Amino acid sequence: REKVQLRFAQDLHDGPIQDLYAATFHLQALRRMAKSESANHTINLVQGMFKQVNDTLRIMCHELRPPTLKSFGLQTAIRSHVEQFTLRYPDLSIQFALDDDGQELPDFLRLSLYRMVQELLNNVAKHAEATKVLIRFSLDQDVVLLEVQDNGVGFEVPERWITFAEAGHLGLVGLAERVEDVNGRLQILSTPDKGTLARIQAPKS
Repeated sequence: REKVQLRFAQDLHDGPIQDLYAATFHLQALRRMAKSESANHTINLVQGMFKQVNDTLRIMCHELRPPTLKSFGLQTAIRSHVEQFTLRYPDLSIQFALDDDGQELPDFLRLSLYRMVQELLNNVAKHAEATKVLIRFSLDQDVVLLEVQDNGVGFEVPERWITFAEAGHLGLVGLAERVEDVNGRLQILSTPDKGTLARIQAPKS
């Protein structure tokens, strides 16, 4: 799955993003030739649309291929992702309580935890109607703990995971699969109108 995402990120960067840069360059040349105010106005509108699409694709590439994860660790990667995330959701306040993993976690576990944060934040943005999120990450000698808590609308937690899929919470189903991949344990604690807490515990190795 990760190899597919990395390939997709590279294809986006080498294909559509470069095409948008080229199209923007031609629009700039066209503006210099345009003689009417209405033509310049239309060119500006189209150029703004190109920029918006380009920014969105760059964010997607960042999410698919986190550049800071391997070099600087999980704590820095989460903060970097949140910076990009809040550009799309500026009304969502996100706070941290993150331990430094000190590069002691295996690469597969570090990447899995990063993906879990992505899944949980996306789920909050789509469903929770929250204004605040707290991300906690801690580790001891044997276990890592990741928690994402929001102050959103909450929901009744079903007993079976298939019910999450039927209710449209596909992100939580994907999250459960990722937790299972690292031999972890997932708890979803939620009450209507009182927010949601997702808690993941996993062995360090």
